[in-house]
Amino acid sequence: RVGNAPRGWLTACVELRSQPWGRVIMLVEGPELVEHRTVLETGASMLAIACLVAGSASSLEHEVRRQLLEDVAGGDCASIGEFYVRSASLGVQLRARSLAAIAVRSNRPRCASAVVSGALDRHAVPHLTARLRDDLVCALVGLPSDDGSRAHLESIAHEVRRGFTGDVDALAVGAAFVPGGAELDELAAAMLDADEAARSALGSAVPGVVTVEDIGLEGLLRLLAEDPRVQRFVTSRLGRVWDHDDRHHGQLFRVLETYLGCGGNKSIAATRLHSSRTAVYHALERLGDLVGMDLDDADVRTALHVAVLASRAGAAPRPSPS
Repeated sequence: RVGNAPRGWLTACVELRSQPWGRVIMLVEGPELVEHRTVLETGASMLAIACLVAGSASSLEHEVRRQLLEDVAGGDCASIGEFYVRSASLGVQLRARSLAAIAVRSNRPRCASAVVSGALDRHAVPHLTARLRDDLVCALVGLPSDDGSRAHLESIAHEVRRGFTGDVDALAVGAAFVPGGAELDELAAAMLDADEAARSALGSAVPGVVTVEDIGLEGLLRLLAEDPRVQRFVTSRLGRVWDHDDRHHGQLFRVLETYLGCGGNKSIAATRLHSSRTAVYHALERLGDLVGMDLDDADVRTALHVAVLASRAGAAPRPSPS
């Protein structure tokens, strides 16, 4: 059924099995023609047929939501007003609400958007949720108020984790708050921040929600793990130590990792390694010779510690012994 909308628009109702499902909207520039209504009716009919052929309206609805989120992230919405209109047409009222972006990253393929959507439904908050990639689900969420929003997101993250079957270390929930009266670029920035926060925590077993303000050195190195410059830095600092341990079945890397984790305190390192201080001192002397640096120098220890953390984060991880 074609009906009149505000001036310049035509709408057609899409029905599935005699139930209203949605609307097709056409922006008409210039005088309205019979052809406009014909095209609109045809489009609505084809959309209904596509849903029936697919066997499920929900898959198409997910695709529409995914496209809207991708349009926001890519700056392809014309205005913030268009975003609100398109979200409202999906039954999601986000206007005049405090908004937050949520990103859920998983090491498992095809991270389920249903888990995230279900958690948000149980919290009775309006949301646009879709899987943007196999390992990424994103959502734009309307929160009740600015007060306690972090606590609200923590509760949602806990709900998501509870619904996630498998190793919870392979899951991370990132979030970013959207300033009041935000424009499209701020929505896109919030989605990017939420995704970066999630990627920074993936594999770290962080129990709650993570924001960009929570990203520490290890999280930053996870984000940079695929940068060839970081990988070269790691191998240049640690490659000879790994090679020595591989050839001699040694434990020098373990000594180095423990020593740096103790802030350069040799006595504490010896205790943690269940070894004598003399043995640790000898091992550290050998390490200094291998890396060609003075381990008593604070800058050297900092550089080596960053290399160890970057390796742990996935940048040039230690190769398996041959």
